[in-house]
Amino acid sequence: MLLSAVEDVKQTQKVQTSMLQTVMKQLQAPARNATAKLPENIKFPLASQEDVDNLEDHIEDSETKETLVRDLTSF
Repeated sequence: MLLSAVEDVKQTQKVQTSMLQTVMKQLQAPARNATAKLPENIKFPLASQEDVDNLEDHIEDSETKETLVRDLTSF
């Protein structure tokens, strides 16, 4: 009975370790792909309607949009 419980704990630990490694890889992925930069004329916080319009124009480009999403979700 005790050996069975220990084996269950070991199996649970293996599953949790695997899950933790997956999460850690996901958290580190943006840092590895951080080579792309936002255009210099995109500044936060947006202060005017012109800034909003400028941002909307830039995020039509999928690479800029992905870079912006990555940067904003890395906080």
